[in-house]
Amino acid sequence: TIEEIKEPKKVNAKIRYGDFVNGSATLYPPKDGKLVIKFDKPMHAVTPGQFCVFYDGEVCLGGGVINWILNLNADFLSEKYLK
Repeated sequence: TIEEIKEPKKVNAKIRYGDFVNGSATLYPPKDGKLVIKFDKPMHAVTPGQFCVFYDGEVCLGGGVINWILNLNADFLSEKYLK
């Protein structure tokens, strides 16, 4: 489950947009009840209000509604949101 994630975890993430958009990503442990997921490659047309579901192989770990999108460099992301 999501609560069991204590360190960053590689996952496959799927976002519903017409057809599914999916890709490899890193899921970070919950902080203040919220998750951060960082895709390995930029994703097209992801917007707040869409759903994102996380998988470990064939196992669904969970999912949720996208609240906000960051399109920032990795250094800023790690300093500001992942600590």
